[in-house]
Amino acid sequence: MTEEHNQKPPSARLTFQGRGGPPSALLGLAYWYPDDQGKLRLRLRWRRCLTTLALLCLAGWLMLATAAWWFVTSVRHVPDVSFLDIALPHRWTVYQKKRGDAYIAMAEEAMEQKRYRAAFQLLRIGIARSPGNLQGRLLLAGFYEAHGRIDLASETLEGGLNQAEVPPDYVTRYLQLLLNYRQDERLIDAARRWLPALAPEDPKHAILSLGAAQAAFLRGKYDLAETFLAGIDNAHTPDVRIIRARIAWDRGDAETAIATLRALTREAPDLHFPHQLLVTYLRELGRTEEADALVAERAANFPGDPAAQKALLALYASQDEPRRLENAVRANLERLPQHPALFYVLADLASKRGDVPLAERLRRTLPLPGLPEGIGELVELEARLAGGEYARILEAVEALQKENPAFLTTHRSALFALTIIARFGVGDLEEAEALLGEFIHQAGNRPDILLALADRLDAAGYSEAAIRTLTAAAAALPEDETILARLIEARLDLGTADDLPALTGKLLQMRQSPVSLLRRIRRVLAGDTYLYAPGRRALLEQLDSEIARRPGPGVSHAR
Repeated sequence: MTEEHNQKPPSARLTFQGRGGPPSALLGLAYWYPDDQGKLRLRLRWRRCLTTLALLCLAGWLMLATAAWWFVTSVRHVPDVSFLDIALPHRWTVYQKKRGDAYIAMAEEAMEQKRYRAAFQLLRIGIARSPGNLQGRLLLAGFYEAHGRIDLASETLEGGLNQAEVPPDYVTRYLQLLLNYRQDERLIDAARRWLPALAPEDPKHAILSLGAAQAAFLRGKYDLAETFLAGIDNAHTPDVRIIRARIAWDRGDAETAIATLRALTREAPDLHFPHQLLVTYLRELGRTEEADALVAERAANFPGDPAAQKALLALYASQDEPRRLENAVRANLERLPQHPALFYVLADLASKRGDVPLAERLRRTLPLPGLPEGIGELVELEARLAGGEYARILEAVEALQKENPAFLTTHRSALFALTIIARFGVGDLEEAEALLGEFIHQAGNRPDILLALADRLDAAGYSEAAIRTLTAAAAALPEDETILARLIEARLDLGTADDLPALTGKLLQMRQSPVSLLRRIRRVLAGDTYLYAPGRRALLEQLDSEIARRPGPGVSHAR
């Protein structure tokens, strides 16, 4: 009786017996069903929900990828990127590389258009996204080098050495950067790290070994240099033989050095440096006739070589043979249409000798291919400077400023230097000193320009101004032993070397300096003037050791 009372009649139950099953909800992702109490409940179709969600995510992902692909190719102008590079996560590294390569290509276009700031930014972004792009690294390193950030330039180039395929030219550029900026220890360390991973027959092995040997030689580490040279398969290349000859010379074995260089000049007559080195060594041995004959022979064999013709003209000028000198000058003037680079050789001769007629003859040969506009006027001004025509130079510079402002812009540094010396020459010392201070501290002034100005000031008799200029050049390139040696010599000549001990200590930490200078410094330091100078004894011991280690008759002819 109780069971019958509790049981509901069939008509009271909520059932779905129509066609199609239970009614759907939420676009078919759920359906209604009655519970035990007869109430409607909503139940999700989980499989269908998950499938729909996956399809929606895929569609959204494809839409986003499509939008990103359109943006990258159309707005960012990276046409090489494919849709799959963006849509597939495992290809994102490929996308980043292509984007970086595209930025580097844009940077090259910007450089052609002289938009250097934009090119620099594009290169930095491009290298960050495509670190294996060696061309981009070379360009970026060039920017850093131009702005004096040698540390960043070397780091940029070194970062490309660990790539799978590094061409030998790239390694050569890296080594040249380190050698040019006296980063010798860093070069030696790099060689020690990379050489064990390279096969001896790999061209990069020989390049690294040769660079490290040269760096070791320049630091006076002859045994280490020979160790690196021993690792080169082909020990008969000109570069290897030149280093061996220089080591032999510095160690006092002059005959071996001479014999090596003689053989090399016969086998490779087109190479100028071994010939120049041979002539220098012969002169230092007192064999001037042999040296002069080699100079004349090379000039005859290579009539279009500027270095050979410059050496011949210098020889005739030093021997005071005006007829031979004039014949050589006339011959080089006739060669100018075929060899325009000889113009600079003759211009150098005119400016050093104050030969205004030669400068005027050079002006009449212009224009010549590859020479800048206004070079003739500049050569004439330099010749007049050597001749002491200071007032005329000032008038000519002032006239050029009014008549041809573009000339002043093109040759600004050279005209500035001429004006400074001319002001000294006419006795306007206050204006000359003010101009010299402005010239030294102006932005973008290169040490080589300062050195040229110091030479001219010294030749004109203004030694204190020359020392001031050399001091600025030494501050601009603190690792350059040549500039510091010139500064020490100038101070010794003038008798103002109060800080000689400090400068000498710094010089001994650099590349090798001429033995003649080291001997002169030692004589001065051994005198009474520096008797109580701090560290004097240690400096004398270092100088003695350096001089004894290099008994060769001459100097270290560093490139």
